Amino acid sequence: MSLVVAGGAALGQRLGRNVRFASIGNGLGAALMGACGYYISNRAVFVLTAALTIPALAALVPLSRLDLGAPRQRRQSTGIEGLRRVLANRALLVFAAAAMLFTLANAAMLPLASIALTKRAGGIASLLIAACVVLPQGIVAISSPWMGQAAETQGRRRVLLLGFLMLPLRGLLFAFVTSPPFVVAIQALDGIAAASFGVMVPLIAADVAGRSGHFNLVLGCVGLGIGIGATVGTTVAGMIADRFGDQAAFGSLALIGAAASLLVWL
Repeated sequence: MSLVVAGGAALGQRLGRNVRFASIGNGLGAALMGACGYYISNRAVFVLTAALTIPALAALVPLSRLDLGAPRQRRQSTGIEGLRRVLANRALLVFAAAAMLFTLANAAMLPLASIALTKRAGGIASLLIAACVVLPQGIVAISSPWMGQAAETQGRRRVLLLGFLMLPLRGLLFAFVTSPPFVVAIQALDGIAAASFGVMVPLIAADVAGRSGHFNLVLGCVGLGIGIGATVGTTVAGMIADRFGDQAAFGSLALIGAAASLLVWL
């Protein structure tokens, strides 16, 4: 089924453009905060963060006009049986589990790499960590529209698998590469993974929900898996790093990422 949004654009293409704009904002914010921390002080970063919320809130004002348009067509609820059918959907359960494993491995990878950079890079660690955030966002901005287009023409699984495979590869490289410039370069792989994941999560949720009217419920179930993975991942990785070292932690995260990729493939 080809999902289409207002204006005739396929949903995958629209999501790709949305992810592009989000990544540009994230990249610019990280660059500003890194420069602020390096040239002014670490405390000034928090002041800058608070200041950036002002234009963000101002951008919400035009959205109020959306409520003044034509009346919305609300879908009728499918009842308890329809709800059970959505929650028992095999595709939803598999994707939620894969998203949980992906986030479990991904959430702790950059923090561990940042700690390693802080130990090795000294005074320029703030700039290098900012580069680790900005570089992937640039990759996301470039590749996310292509990801959305490819999802419509090549299928969901290929695009999702491409992003998932970047995770075990990045973990293995982090485990053996210690040079700060190369660590920053490896982090570029996160941009491919983030572009794929950012586009595919709402797109697959829309596919699974179909015309049931439970898109928000499906997206919430996937979000629950993502939240669990992010919460558990940093704790588990920190424990492994404290007990066995960074190399073992990155290797473990790579294995979890490989398991997530295998789940997508199967």
